[in-house]
Amino acid sequence: MYTDLNFILKGFDPIYPIIRSHFPIKLYCALALALPAVWWLLQASEKYTDRVSARLLIVTFAWVTLLQWMLHALAPFSLKTVILNPNANSFYQLPDILSAKAYLARFLDVRGTLPLHATSNMPGKGLFFYALRLFGNWPTVFALVILLVSNLGGFFVHALAFRLSGSPRGAFYAAVLYWLHPAKIFFFPLLNTVTPVLLLASLWVLLKCIDSPKFIWIFCSGLSLYVLFLFEPLPLGCGLFHVFFLGHSIWSQKRSFLETTWIAAGTIASFILSHFLFWFLTGFQSIRVCYELIKINSVFYQSYLAPLWYLRNIGDLAVGLGCGTCIALIVGLAWQIKNGAWSKLRGLTTAYATIFALTLAILEIMGMTRAEILRLWIFLACMAFPFLGPMFARIGKSAFFRSVVMVNLAQTAIALSFAGFIWWP
Repeated sequence: MYTDLNFILKGFDPIYPIIRSHFPIKLYCALALALPAVWWLLQASEKYTDRVSARLLIVTFAWVTLLQWMLHALAPFSLKTVILNPNANSFYQLPDILSAKAYLARFLDVRGTLPLHATSNMPGKGLFFYALRLFGNWPTVFALVILLVSNLGGFFVHALAFRLSGSPRGAFYAAVLYWLHPAKIFFFPLLNTVTPVLLLASLWVLLKCIDSPKFIWIFCSGLSLYVLFLFEPLPLGCGLFHVFFLGHSIWSQKRSFLETTWIAAGTIASFILSHFLFWFLTGFQSIRVCYELIKINSVFYQSYLAPLWYLRNIGDLAVGLGCGTCIALIVGLAWQIKNGAWSKLRGLTTAYATIFALTLAILEIMGMTRAEILRLWIFLACMAFPFLGPMFARIGKSAFFRSVVMVNLAQTAIALSFAGFIWWP
């Protein structure tokens, strides 16, 4: 069964029969018990954000992972079913079809014979499952691995938010928003939830380059971008964030223009070197393959150039961020303006928010996210949390933030009730 998300635009009437036909009573009962527990855990965490942030993050990582697993365990469709479904996840079956060597060396020749999503994606996601399948055929365990890898992004979000704001509480809020935002939980265990980790990791490595422009960090910076490129090229459209941090290092006089140029040039050189090394070792021509995939997928994009898609893109991004987050963003902006507190936010945080808005506008104009919009917006939604967390912390009302999380979790449970991104045989 396939359920579309068109009710967002067409009206809310179709929701009732969808939920009624897939009404997971156990899921909603568990959610009713989980919401007070999450409220208490977040409330108890408030007193530790300034003192033991590392241990607090690890503990939060643990209970958030458990909560995510519980929600999916009680949802109508299990994680194992999603992993094995060739229409939802086309990469699990790849090792049964051909070897990894043949998959890479003859990618353009064999792509037409591969499962649905494997034909239109770069091979990074396929290689992820080749690596997992080396250890056996355990789809449920693999789903847990994807869950854990995806949740690693919370640590990178925390580091970015702290770098921007200098606020331990704001950084903690940012990590929690990342871990519990609806699109991420809804699309588990698809590999689109891993994409933000690679994007955030590349930013974190770049910050390490700025702090210490050593050869090893610069090489890792280019390598991390190449891994992201192999996995999913579209997030490279977020390169403005990299430019932003490099520019800020010059503006703040942390690095000279010459040093920053060395970092940027070294990162590009490392990316190119990674490309040729991978080509030499595997026979996979990543640039050529990406070009061919863009040509193939552009046929689909060009058929959806109606203005409606501009509106739907923004609407789906808002849904992915979470209704609670979007409402809180509006409230937060109003509070900042009313109390004149906007100027009290660190200028770096405000500038980052501006870069986010500019990146969103550029991706909208390019029209590169009009295929399966919601899952592709996951990576950009995650880039909002490093400035949203500090903004919510600035309001100074911890109950306000906890309410945001409660609304987002309720929205997630409703979404999991009909799992509309899967075509069921």
